[in-house]
Amino acid sequence: MDWGYIISITIIGTLVVFSALILLVLFVQTMGIISTKSSNKDKKDNDAPTEKSSANIATGQNPAKAQNISSVANDDIDSEIVAVITAAISQMRMSKGNKTSFRVKNITRASNSRPIWGLAGIQENTRAF
Repeated sequence: MDWGYIISITIIGTLVVFSALILLVLFVQTMGIISTKSSNKDKKDNDAPTEKSSANIATGQNPAKAQNISSVANDDIDSEIVAVITAAISQMRMSKGNKTSFRVKNITRASNSRPIWGLAGIQENTRAF
């Protein structure tokens, strides 16, 4: 075989491989940009207040009266869980400077079919580069 033929085949093969790798990198970066834009769009949509929430809260100007927690709880929700949810809502409101009283009227399960740790794992593994 001719040395010129061997060198030309080697150079052409190397160019083909590296051009394919460059195309793959560009494709993955484009998908990452698209994914980031769509997740930012979803975050903006989630930040907006919605009519549908997992806990209905009634606010008032007068101090909250002691209420029977079991009256809020459904049959499948324990009263301790209702107390924890109420305490978490109270803490969030206090940290944002809202000191008005409130009353939890209803507690319902969120419509996510996946656990939050599953969503966090998916988000971590599909994050853009």
